[in-house]
Amino acid sequence: MPLLASFDSRTLMACEILLALTFAIKFLSLGRLYPKVRGVRTVAVSFALIVLAHVLILLQGFVPSLVAIVAGSFLLLLAANLMYDGLAEFLGARRLLVLRWGTAALCVGAIFYYSEVRNNMAPRVVAIALDMALVRGLIAFAALLHAKRSPSRPTMITLGSIMAILAASNFTHAILTIFHGTSLRRFEGDPLQALAIFQGLIYVSTIGICFFILIAHNLITHSQVESEHDPVSGALNRRGIENRLTRTFETSAQLGKKVFVALIDIDHFKAVNDTLGHAAGDMALRSVAQAISTQLRATDYFGRYGGDEFLLLLNRITCEEAVAVANRLNQTVKSLYVSDRAVPLTISIGLTEMTPADDTISLVQRADQALYQAKREGRNCSKVVLPTSATPTSKTHRPATSH
Repeated sequence: MPLLASFDSRTLMACEILLALTFAIKFLSLGRLYPKVRGVRTVAVSFALIVLAHVLILLQGFVPSLVAIVAGSFLLLLAANLMYDGLAEFLGARRLLVLRWGTAALCVGAIFYYSEVRNNMAPRVVAIALDMALVRGLIAFAALLHAKRSPSRPTMITLGSIMAILAASNFTHAILTIFHGTSLRRFEGDPLQALAIFQGLIYVSTIGICFFILIAHNLITHSQVESEHDPVSGALNRRGIENRLTRTFETSAQLGKKVFVALIDIDHFKAVNDTLGHAAGDMALRSVAQAISTQLRATDYFGRYGGDEFLLLLNRITCEEAVAVANRLNQTVKSLYVSDRAVPLTISIGLTEMTPADDTISLVQRADQALYQAKREGRNCSKVVLPTSATPTSKTHRPATSH
């Protein structure tokens, strides 16, 4: 505590102001560049309010107490609550509005009373410390609660742990102030006041750095997802489906689970493009991709392999089940039409089973061989070529026609 008392409180607060200003500018810029990232602008406003609040508090003695103490404390409490709102918005967490804003309103009322009616600094310090303990505790709870399912787990755990420590320290500060009081002058060298200002510096540093890391990781993840998805169909693109195919090779060999691969081709797609235009062709791709996706399990992978051709990975499935899925896909797509011309859509499907002896080339070639047979036998059907088949002699599966 003597070490803290020797700190220059004004210097510590000035450092906090500069740091908060830096984060405010940075997050405001990020919010403008990436408007889809939730919570960034709220956090930027929070840091800006921290700057304004501390500037007003530093002017204590030069401006009326209503401005320096009451307005400054109000902005500080508002900033803390907005910081929690920004983090909760980013995480998609539930926000306890009534508890937080109700507590903040009571604190502002207490600060006003013990500043303008009865000049007593101790209750003001207690009110701010308790509200900060609550908000930082809520930030800690939200961060630790979402750490398990977050791709930035170490950052979330670090943020939650430090916020929990600061919340406990704020609560301890409030208790000590109740029993021991505080200096009547904020920058007099009181160790408890120096500790509170030092905590503020740690708080700004921690939440600014951690939130910046979380945003960076979010943007990287979003960029990776976009790089593996086809913008036209909404399915995985070739890179994405080939990555899943590589992983499936590894996991199927380890677990010994059957995997079937299907090449799916939209029948007469060139005619759709030539007669109705590329916009109608894109609509057909989207419609077919969406219809197929609704029939798949979470363990299956589906992507656009090229042009009007799609690749489907069916994990942990038997041959009979794979054929049933193919027939269901044929029936589902058969109910689709292109544009206002009411042009019906159908698909041809080539199925094969993955084996440990396969590589990507041999597997896709065998599925392509099955697809060729499906097209040659009239389209709007599925064909299976098993790895042991020297020639594609397996049965053609054609969906039943409804009357």
